[in-house]
Amino acid sequence: MIKVFDMSVKKIKETCSTIKTFIKQIVYLLKKFFQILFIRKARECFIRYNKALIQSIKNNNYEGAIEEYKSILESGYPFIEEYLVYKQLGVVYSWNCRFEESEVALRKALELYIKAKKHSGELYRYLGYANLKQGKFEDALFFYEKAIQYGKKGKLNKWLTNLEDVKEMKDMLEVHRKDLPFLTIYYEQNKSKFKK
Repeated sequence: MIKVFDMSVKKIKETCSTIKTFIKQIVYLLKKFFQILFIRKARECFIRYNKALIQSIKNNNYEGAIEEYKSILESGYPFIEEYLVYKQLGVVYSWNCRFEESEVALRKALELYIKAKKHSGELYRYLGYANLKQGKFEDALFFYEKAIQYGKKGKLNKWLTNLEDVKEMKDMLEVHRKDLPFLTIYYEQNKSKFKK
């Protein structure tokens, strides 16, 4: 009886070992499958993001780029940081002279940047520009000051922020700091004259 029991335990152990090995193999195959799937999705998203960037820069196809960025945001791809897509969407809106939409997208990007504990001189520069073009001069000055503050960090950030231009715009607004509220009101009242 003891021999039979020992043999049963042995068979059970062998079976368990086989099942464990089988489960390990299934887990390994599933991991590989999801890695491949993840890589394909990430690659697809990255291609779409870059395609939109190329459309906007090289081909001046701003509308196509805007639609592509919106599509990326709607599809919820987790492979590209959402704040980067919003930032680029805001930049393309700005290049297309759609400054109100640019500001909305850039503010969303800023919100996400801050949530991620990041800052971008380039983002602040574009926010300053979008506000300047809408006649929101105090906000523009604020964002240009932030662009200078954060644009100094890192060589790429300095280059993207274009500090010389930002300083020039900031200085221009700074000279008229006390008049900025009046200038904003004047701009609002005479918008149609400035749009021509």
